Amino acid sequence: MIKTKKIISLVLILAILFTSGVMIVQEVHAEGTSTGVHDIFVAKDDSKLERFKERVLNRLLYLDKAIDVSDLDIAPNEIQYSVNGMDLTGIYAAREIVRKNPFYSTAATTGFPEFTYKDNGCVATVKYTYHPAWTQDFVAKVIASYDEVMALIKPGDSDFAKILKIHDWIVKNVSYGMSTLYYDFGVGALANRKAVCAGYAQCYQFLLSQVGIDSVYIAANTKKEPHAWNLVKLDGHWFHVDCTWDRGLGVNPNVKHTYFMLSDAEFNADGVHSEDWKKPEKGYPTNNVCTIQNKFYASNTDIATDVQIAANPIVLNHKFDPSSTYSHSDTEHWRTCVAGVEVREPHDGSPCTVCGYTAPSVTSYTVALTNDGNGTASASATSAAAGTEITLTAVPNTGYHFKEWKVISGSMTITNNKFTMPAENVEVKAVFEKDAPTTYSLTTQVNGGNGTISASKTGLTAGSTETITFTPDAGYEIDTVTVNGTATSVSGNTLNVTMNENKTVVVTYKAVEYNITVTDGKATVDAGSEISKAAQGTIVTLTANAAPSGKVFDKWEVVSGGITLADVNSATTTFTMPASAVSVKATYKDAPHTHTYNQETVKPEALKTPADCTNDAVYFKSCSCGAISTTDTFAAMGTALGHAYGSDWKYDSTNHWHECSRCHDKKDEAAHDYGSDNVCDTCGYDKTVPHTHNLTLVAAKAATCTAAGNSAYYTCDGCDKWFADATGSVEITDKTSVKIPATGHTAGTEWKSDDTNHSHECTVAGCGVIIESTKSAHTASDWIIDTPATATTAGTKHKECTVCHRVLETQTIPSMGTELKIIAVDNQIYDKASGSDVTITCNGDFAKFTGIKVDGSVVDSSNYTAVSGSTVLTLKASYLGTLTDGSHTITFVYTDGEANANLTVRTAGSEHIHDYGTEWKSNADNHWHECNCGDKKDEAAHSFKWVVDKEATATKKGSKHEECKTCGYKRPAVEIPATGTTTAPTDTTKPNDTTKPGNTNGSEKSPQTGDNSNIFLWFALLFVSVAGVTGITVYNKKKKEHAE
Repeated sequence: MIKTKKIISLVLILAILFTSGVMIVQEVHAEGTSTGVHDIFVAKDDSKLERFKERVLNRLLYLDKAIDVSDLDIAPNEIQYSVNGMDLTGIYAAREIVRKNPFYSTAATTGFPEFTYKDNGCVATVKYTYHPAWTQDFVAKVIASYDEVMALIKPGDSDFAKILKIHDWIVKNVSYGMSTLYYDFGVGALANRKAVCAGYAQCYQFLLSQVGIDSVYIAANTKKEPHAWNLVKLDGHWFHVDCTWDRGLGVNPNVKHTYFMLSDAEFNADGVHSEDWKKPEKGYPTNNVCTIQNKFYASNTDIATDVQIAANPIVLNHKFDPSSTYSHSDTEHWRTCVAGVEVREPHDGSPCTVCGYTAPSVTSYTVALTNDGNGTASASATSAAAGTEITLTAVPNTGYHFKEWKVISGSMTITNNKFTMPAENVEVKAVFEKDAPTTYSLTTQVNGGNGTISASKTGLTAGSTETITFTPDAGYEIDTVTVNGTATSVSGNTLNVTMNENKTVVVTYKAVEYNITVTDGKATVDAGSEISKAAQGTIVTLTANAAPSGKVFDKWEVVSGGITLADVNSATTTFTMPASAVSVKATYKDAPHTHTYNQETVKPEALKTPADCTNDAVYFKSCSCGAISTTDTFAAMGTALGHAYGSDWKYDSTNHWHECSRCHDKKDEAAHDYGSDNVCDTCGYDKTVPHTHNLTLVAAKAATCTAAGNSAYYTCDGCDKWFADATGSVEITDKTSVKIPATGHTAGTEWKSDDTNHSHECTVAGCGVIIESTKSAHTASDWIIDTPATATTAGTKHKECTVCHRVLETQTIPSMGTELKIIAVDNQIYDKASGSDVTITCNGDFAKFTGIKVDGSVVDSSNYTAVSGSTVLTLKASYLGTLTDGSHTITFVYTDGEANANLTVRTAGSEHIHDYGTEWKSNADNHWHECNCGDKKDEAAHSFKWVVDKEATATKKGSKHEECKTCGYKRPAVEIPATGTTTAPTDTTKPNDTTKPGNTNGSEKSPQTGDNSNIFLWFALLFVSVAGVTGITVYNKKKKEHAE
């Protein structure tokens, strides 16, 4: 497997392998390069020579052209190397330092190096000539494989673990072959992962030396051919390892251990190896007879794992010379195996069955232990010879701790639970004392307010139980409770905690949420996802489901909860969540009929244009309900009358013809054909006899909405001419001029209505047809107060159509009951320096009182007291002192409403603080709160509602006035017409303008529904606009066609 001519050089390499003076260690990383190359050599000491070797061997990895050693200050004669009994120096030693290194050998450099010198004669640089194949890419491959192997070696690995892992890596990753560069060198095996036996053995030897394992490169003849392998040293014994034959031939075979860590006998057992390697001149270690007992790795097919190696520590079977004898001490015996390793073992008794040693007899004394009942005591021995060290152990009972050892008898001193046995029996007592009570801290905390937390604090000793009480504010409940950050369930409003450590209890409160049930709809908040619960005061949005087929939303029905909806008739509305569950239901009604004019029904009332001689009759289309369109038409095919030509000839002085009696159309018209006389042979006209017109009056007929009319005119029976006068002097040559087109329907201004729609009727006398184009569904208004509710009397309200004013819905307004208001000590000015409390009284029922708010925020009940007598509230001075200077709103909160009081807080000596009070000031346009200094706040325009002062009857007028919803400002009353009037109704329910002040019932009014004073102007503008749009559309279409 290797060439014979190389054996001598390989033997020489082995002879000097461990005299090179450089120790190569596992992981020495200098600054690397982008190729991954880094330092791998380190000096074994701090001498100049060792540091020179380190520098040269590492820099060869980077292919330095000149290796700088000037900082070492080394002279040429200090660079030394011994080989074959010759002591070399200078460039000769520098050459051998590289060539005799198992990593480089002759693979890296050729010839002798060159030195340059410093002024003092020391070497400045060393320049080597590199082998052409020694390139940076090649070195990078070597280092990459080297790093892969070193990554297998872990801190604390045993020598055997290192030997096994490196063997397994080489066998697994390096294939056998001669076709690659440096195939018989260790670096070739690493770079190319292919080598012959010399490369395998040199590679294994180099890698083992990197992790501190001694090995020998063997080059010898087998019975077949020259071969190379290794002897590896473990615990002073040499074992054969043949990576090449464990690898075998083939592509990526499994890892094998046939030739791993074998004795001489085991290695030669295959009958292939010879005794050539044992020749004395080769100098290899021989007589390797000890073996490994537990070869757990024998069946492995991959690299051994750390877990497997740790579970199987290596045991050696030592071989001894039969004539060898044991040496012994009082505790162990030993002898040297044939490998020269001293093997020691403890005695197995007295006398020892191995070596026969019998220990001298020793007097034994007893060790007696007692305790005070609060723990247990034991000793390392119950009897021992004098001079023996005794170790004592004390274990206290729960609640106790060890105090001391008390010597009852015996002359000894106990130190750190140990004493030296005297020549007498001893007795020792363990003394314990009770532990001091352990105490722990208990911290309670409310996260975010809205309630309080308190602890019983009855005792904080270890093991005690503390009771935590949670008190949420009105309208709140417990959300979460954590103990030392861990969520904890609470039953009721208390929690018992056992004090086994310092504990922090944190409670978070949340607003109480009440159930919301929505039938045929859903509830949401702020356009979020659907909810089924909400806290009191939450603005909840209701949205009805899509109406079933044929239905439309009607209104919301409040099933329970007593809420007031913002608009009960709107499919989307809101309400404020009360402190109770709510149930609402969306209701639906039949959808109003929408006319679809698709029926082509011939009926007199639908006639638009009667048939004439050449044109079919045109009718308006009908809806399936019978309603007739005023715009959609159809022609009744086949109804044209055809011409009714008479048999008598009509004539004038020139022609004759037959004439239709309806439309006066002519046929067979021709010139007279006179014979030998002056009489037409066809019609009998005698041109010698002057024609005298026989005129018949056609009476005038007025046009109707759907039928044409005509003005009066005269016709001649003889010549069929038409005349405008009875004398026949004014002929009508354009017979269509006497026709008057149908007038079309004229919509009135008064609205007609039913429960669903409103529309206008045709005002033409005798017509009264509903104008379909004006028909539309009612639009409901907001609630209009008819009769305001009082504290004791219910009121009424209604919704009406905003267009035709038909009343659509009426409701009763419940009586208001007692109005919540402040009845004592409102508008106080509080001086913080007084240090006094403030008392305010509200007339609300104390049983319904739930708490107070200041400026909209709930106030903790610890800051005030409230007692009955209506409701008497006392704000504590300690709380008042926390309020900022200025005006504050104090809100009394009840289950049935709220009442506000005003409180002004100031610091003694401070500047003027506005006190606006609660009374509204107003003028005709706005309202505001006003301080006694004249300053205003909350100024805003009035928001009016109608208030009926006197109801109108069928025969008597009523009156009403507009009143501001906020401040109560009233506008002058206006008249409500008697309900029996037939004129278009006056808007009796809406303010003229609820947002613009000063727009009273004067001369400046906005146009109202039904005002058609400018309708013809609007129709003209509409016609012009439509014509303009149509013209532009046609123009653009034509332009596009031309462009295409």
